[in-house]
Amino acid sequence: MSKFEWDSHSEEAKEIKNKINQEGWESQEVDTGAAVLIGKKEEMVDLENKLENEGRTKDLATYIKLHKETLLSEEDPELGDLTKAMIKLPENLRKPGLVFPIKITPEKLLLKYLDKTNNISFCEINYHKIDEIKEAGATNTFIKNKLAELGFYGFYDSSDQVGMINWDKTEGKTKEIFRKVLKELELAETGKKKRLEEEAQEKKTKEFEF
Repeated sequence: MSKFEWDSHSEEAKEIKNKINQEGWESQEVDTGAAVLIGKKEEMVDLENKLENEGRTKDLATYIKLHKETLLSEEDPELGDLTKAMIKLPENLRKPGLVFPIKITPEKLLLKYLDKTNNISFCEINYHKIDEIKEAGATNTFIKNKLAELGFYGFYDSSDQVGMINWDKTEGKTKEIFRKVLKELELAETGKKKRLEEEAQEKKTKEFEF
């Protein structure tokens, strides 16, 4: 296995890094079996474990650590209006671990949350790759309780989830602010996607040799 440190913060660099690190870069030469991983020095151990175990982990915490991706960071101009909207939320809803509405299916959970660096992160959690979930059965209650144990919190319809916030018992003003936050989050994601597409097209145009 080969590795070298990645020192670029450009969107293009991040995209290349993510694509290569999804499965590793396997050599086509017979009997080499070489794999290349790209990342900072402190990321190497996690990336190596992810490759060697094909993304499988014993517990949910390790899985999220290995598979999370940054949707919006402070480097993205689209984050500005979202940050302004979130400042108006009560302090207990501005801490790392805030979960935005999630989609749970029998096979996976799409988790979107505020991380410790105040970036918006995303993780597609595949139950069949996590031992503790497979062993316990992937029920909604089990998944939500495991997230709560890790410090995640957010709005859910019922109050029987440990560490979760009951939407029905939340005051109207907070609900309105949170709806505004969700709207700004949607606009930020859409805006970033459009910007990256335009930048990619502009690059293609510049590189074309007439």
